[in-house]
Amino acid sequence: MPADRSSSRLLATFRSPGIVSCEDLSWGPSRTIEPHTHDFYQLDYFYGGYGTVSAAKTRYSVTPGDVFIANPADIHEFRAAAALPLQGLSFKFCLHGAKPLPRFSNYIGNLAVLPKDSKRDLEDLLRRACAEDNSSRYGHREIAGALLGAFLLLMVRAFQDHRRDAVSDGGGRAIDAIRGYIRACYHLPLTLADLGRVAGLNPRYLCQKFSRQIGRSPIAVLTEERMQVAKRLLRSTQLPIARIGEDVGYPDIYHFSKRFKAVVGSSPKAYRTATRGKS
Repeated sequence: MPADRSSSRLLATFRSPGIVSCEDLSWGPSRTIEPHTHDFYQLDYFYGGYGTVSAAKTRYSVTPGDVFIANPADIHEFRAAAALPLQGLSFKFCLHGAKPLPRFSNYIGNLAVLPKDSKRDLEDLLRRACAEDNSSRYGHREIAGALLGAFLLLMVRAFQDHRRDAVSDGGGRAIDAIRGYIRACYHLPLTLADLGRVAGLNPRYLCQKFSRQIGRSPIAVLTEERMQVAKRLLRSTQLPIARIGEDVGYPDIYHFSKRFKAVVGSSPKAYRTATRGKS
């Protein structure tokens, strides 16, 4: 698939990054970095833990394998989960001489997922870039910048390929990917933006594909998965209802009870009483 015009413009203005700093970070439980901005790029690769990140007035759930990128002047913030807090590599870098400065979020979004088929190689590029930047060997800064630059361009290429494949098969693979992600991550505070980035598709386009192929929206599928798990836990455990709500992605018990009754037809308490002892 040939590059589109915007991607061609990126290549025309791209320069090898000059890394300002690179750190391998382990976040403390519930650590928060309040909304802020700076005059350089920031790229974070999360290889462990959970949390949320906000950028461009959108909140995303972060899981292992996610890549966050903020352009200069982008307002963004981070919040680590109380349990299994975030771990990742954090790069701050500049593109000296690039005019205009490219906005990488236009090509891969503010939060992207490392492609499964090249995840190991891409993660290795980042680890090598960080190791080089923190060494004092000959040419370490130039090599670190070249490795980070290769990572950025490979991510843009992978995102283009993913969009092409999603369109060519009518969205089937994208839908399968999202359903798998929902089964694995229903307990997180997922949004339509989260599901869209997993598929590499615009949320509106994604909703159209879901409606045409399975007759329901992505959020409806997420809600169904959560309610199936909640019903099983209500039937087979003595966990408090508030805890069950938290375990299926509803930290507010009122919101959980309201959604449960709307989908199932009875409150969680009434459902537990009526089905107690049933598998």
